[in-house]
Amino acid sequence: MRRVTRLLALSLAVASERKYRLDLHRCDGATSWDVDRMRWVGQPNCSSGPAYDASLLDSALRSELVARWPGDCGDLGNASQAAWARAWASDGRCLGLEESLYFNVTVAVAGHNAKYCSATDRSCMFCFNDEFKPIARSECGSAPPPPPTPAKKAFHLQL
Repeated sequence: MRRVTRLLALSLAVASERKYRLDLHRCDGATSWDVDRMRWVGQPNCSSGPAYDASLLDSALRSELVARWPGDCGDLGNASQAAWARAWASDGRCLGLEESLYFNVTVAVAGHNAKYCSATDRSCMFCFNDEFKPIARSECGSAPPPPPTPAKKAFHLQL
């Protein structure tokens, strides 16, 4: 976490007064919290910037992402890659961080804070200042979004 904090201090030196929101969710039957998204509160539209590039994520980071950001509930296969690409396109590139730093910061902050989520909830939200220190949730807007719903599955029953 310290290494990530130092990198953040350098990368976000120009980004004073920003607030960041981390949303976590827990799928039905799961005991761990997964990342839903990490975003800059009040971020502009992220229609431009570098595209997601999976080759920028080293194997250690990929392992962390698979554990903490597996994709939507019920998804199988390459859902993680799709979730990471969506997160980068909609939130990550807005922060002005390199792709690998965005994902490193997100999994580090999620890993450190997930223990503060209620055991009875399915979604959880945290708010941080520009140094990624916790601030009042009210600073980041409303309650966390509902967790993703499981993927719909169709079954063909032959009698």
